[in-house]
Amino acid sequence: MIPQELPDSHANALAAGASDILANARVVATLDEAIADCALVIGTSARSRTLSWPMLDPREAGSETG
Repeated sequence: MIPQELPDSHANALAAGASDILANARVVATLDEAIADCALVIGTSARSRTLSWPMLDPREAGSETG
């Protein structure tokens, strides 16, 4: 969902001290547009999944960007 107004107060409340990152964020219409210039995209979840995607712990994920 694209925010109705920027900066979105709900996003700022959830940012927990990272409002500087939100201030530099850009809003795009699609995920493809959001990651178009990325070489690596990592998603996180608190839920255990049974997907066949590679699972990395934070240290392993950090070495992937290096």
